[in-house]
Amino acid sequence: MPLPYARRKAVVNAAAKLPLDHSPERIEDFVARVLHLTQVQKLRYFPDPDPTDIVPPTIAQFTSAREQMLMAGRRLPSFIITTDQFNRTFIQGLKTYLSHSASNTVILDRIGHHEAIRKMLLSLQRGDHLEALAAAILEENCSYGCATQRGGDQGIDALGWNDLLPIDRAFIFGNLETRTHLPGARVFILTSAKANLGNTGAPETINPAWIRELVGGWLIQRTGIGAWREHGILMLSPVQLVLATTYKLSPDAKFEAMRLGVQIWGIAELIYLVCLHAPLSVFPIGQSQFVPSAFRQWWGKHDLHRVKAAKRA
Repeated sequence: MPLPYARRKAVVNAAAKLPLDHSPERIEDFVARVLHLTQVQKLRYFPDPDPTDIVPPTIAQFTSAREQMLMAGRRLPSFIITTDQFNRTFIQGLKTYLSHSASNTVILDRIGHHEAIRKMLLSLQRGDHLEALAAAILEENCSYGCATQRGGDQGIDALGWNDLLPIDRAFIFGNLETRTHLPGARVFILTSAKANLGNTGAPETINPAWIRELVGGWLIQRTGIGAWREHGILMLSPVQLVLATTYKLSPDAKFEAMRLGVQIWGIAELIYLVCLHAPLSVFPIGQSQFVPSAFRQWWGKHDLHRVKAAKRA
C-alpha cells in the first residue's frame, strides 16, 4: 500500500534535517527508521517485487520536495536521492554525494557554509551588488569578467568571455599589431541580474518575461547597434546566456529557461559557484569559516570598476 500523506510528510521533514555528511542509506531503511516500522510494515510500503508500482510515488515525494526547496524555498537541501546500477534507491547527505562525484575538492571544504552564504545573498541591498557578484564569478571562471554600467547596457548586467581555439596572429595577419578581435575566437557569457530586494513577506517569483528580455539582449548584440560589439561579439559568435537571480523560481520559469538555453543562477547555484570560485580570503584554509567582509570585498571591486557600453551613432 502507498505511504499515507502524513507519514510521507514526516519522512520528508526528516530528510530535510539530515547532515551534509550522512552516509548512503537505502530509502526503505531510512523510512522504516524514521517511522519506527516493523519488518512487516516495511514490506507493506516497500514490496519487492513491486508489481503495482507502490514504491515510485514514495520516492518521488523526496525528489519533489527537494525540487521545491531549490526553486521556491531558495534553499540548498542537505540531502539527495540517488539510484545505483541495480536500481536501488538511496538517500544520502549532499557532501557525501559530492565526495564521490565532484572533481573539485574545494567544494567539499566550503559547502558546509551554505547557510551563511545564502544569508549573505538574501541580504544584498542593491541589484548592483548581484551584478557585481556575477561579474566576480565570471572573472574567476573565465578569461575575462566585468560588471556593466547602467544606461545603454541593453539588458546586459555582466559580461565575460573565454578564448576558444586560439590561433597565432602570425598565421592570419600581415601586421602583428592588428587589434581586430578574431571572429569566433571567444565564447561570450552575457548575464542579466535580478535581485529580490526589500521583500519582508513571501519571496516574489521571477517573471518569465525577464528570461525573454535576456534573449532579446542577446539578439541585439548580434546586430550593428549592439552595445558590446567592441568586445568582439559578431552575428555568429558563440554565446552563453545567464540569468542570476535571488527571486523564487517557478516551474514555468525554469522550463522556459531550459527550453531557450538560458542558464539560471538561483540561490542554490550561486552558493555552488561562490564555494567553487571565491578566493581563499573568503574561506581561509584551516579556519573553517566564511568571512562576510572578504566576500563583499571580492565582488565589491567589480561594483566600483564597471565597463561602459560603447556609444552607437
